[in-house]
Amino acid sequence: MIATHNLLSTKRQELLLLSNQKQSLETEAEAIISELTTQQHDSNVPPIGIDTPLVDSEGYPRSDIDIYRARLLRKRLHEIRNDHKELERRIGNGLLEL
Repeated sequence: MIATHNLLSTKRQELLLLSNQKQSLETEAEAIISELTTQQHDSNVPPIGIDTPLVDSEGYPRSDIDIYRARLLRKRLHEIRNDHKELERRIGNGLLEL
């Protein structure tokens, strides 16, 4: 009985940790999406965008945005989405085990 209780307690703690990690990823993703989709206050330059082209109509890098920053943010957003899916899977499996 005590061993079962300890196992459930450990599993609950693990699920809480995974849930906290998931919440942290969601917060980071929201911040990145906000940065990518918000227009700069002091200019008429359109926002970078989540999936808009980083090159102009002639194939040159856009001069109105920081290409390196855009690629870095987009890359991190994809990583977060993949990690988020994995955490959701692990949380779902953990809940089934309870």
